[in-house]
Amino acid sequence: MSTEEHEYSLTGISITDVTEEVKRIWGQLQQPNSDFAKLAEQSGINADELENLKNHQLDEVLVLKKGAGFDPATVALIVAFAPVGIHITKSVWDNFILPRLQRRFGKTAITRKNRKP
Repeated sequence: MSTEEHEYSLTGISITDVTEEVKRIWGQLQQPNSDFAKLAEQSGINADELENLKNHQLDEVLVLKKGAGFDPATVALIVAFAPVGIHITKSVWDNFILPRLQRRFGKTAITRKNRKP
């Protein structure tokens, strides 16, 4: 099973802070007729695809894990997208979950790192 990964730098927040917030957001998205689902749709997430994700637990589609820090003051977060619904999961992460994390913890608290070829 191959996955696609994105790497982020965390500054001033822990992996635990991020994973707890992601679990809370995912739980809200799973609720029938939830306001979060409506907000996700307003963020450009396809309603039918979002509905399909409701059949999956968070750890089936998205894995958050700690990576090596980029410098002594930061921690690396690796977000792995499982093959199950990878397109919609990436869309939900990029357009809905990540912006909420950045609003909650600060725009510079979680930043995407470019991978070197």
